[in-house]
Amino acid sequence: MKNLFPIFLILSLMLFTGWGKKQAGESIPSNLPVTKLKDIAQNLQAYKDQEVVLDGNYGFYCCPDDFSYKEGLESVNISPSGFESPKGKLGQPVMIFGIVRMGKSDSLEREEEAGEGHHDYYIEGKGVEFK
Repeated sequence: MKNLFPIFLILSLMLFTGWGKKQAGESIPSNLPVTKLKDIAQNLQAYKDQEVVLDGNYGFYCCPDDFSYKEGLESVNISPSGFESPKGKLGQPVMIFGIVRMGKSDSLEREEEAGEGHHDYYIEGKGVEFK
């Protein structure tokens, strides 16, 4: 039993200090409120080129560089800028820090040329944190 105590202590510390979190890019800023993806989709012009924090779920890895983000029935492509696109698990909780961009990311342009996709906007990812 004494042999299990150090393992329990280490695992507890990892859980409570966030050692288990996976992050890529910049840290998620604590001074920005979480924005609902639905609000962005309904008012694109107000959010154009604005920094946002999103809190939802990892969709899937797509294209060579992007991944999708889901929040309820809404979804959007995340195009990482300055870091490699992280690979998460479908439905895994994730926070995104990024900038709302109009049009299509470079990866989505290639996807549409292949006859797929239809997108009005995407998020230029500055930071991702899996929970």
